Amino acid sequence: MEISFKTTRLRKQFLAGKELQRVYGKAVATRITIRMAVLKNAPTLGDVPTVPPERCHQLRNNRRGEFTVDVGNKQRLVFVPNQSPMPVRQDGSIDPTRVRSITILGIEDTHEGKNRR
Repeated sequence: MEISFKTTRLRKQFLAGKELQRVYGKAVATRITIRMAVLKNAPTLGDVPTVPPERCHQLRNNRRGEFTVDVGNKQRLVFVPNQSPMPVRQDGSIDPTRVRSITILGIEDTHEGKNRR
């Protein structure tokens, strides 16, 4: 899958191992690196596991259209499909089996709204 980042700063954090560790700590940085490899190597979003440890899932309500994968504790790697037109099913929901490009928004606790974007 093709991966881009919301900001240049975020891209630099994710692509520099020491910076990722400095910002998120060693354990979370290691899990972020693993999740990024899973995302990058998946042909489509539908190929990313929906069971732990990744537990890829779409958010709801005011976060509709955003997806997450678990990175530890309550922290999630948050991203959105980055395609035009957006691949949708007949019911209007996003079809993950046709999503081949995503944009990383950041790491946050989606349950508390505490973000680290």
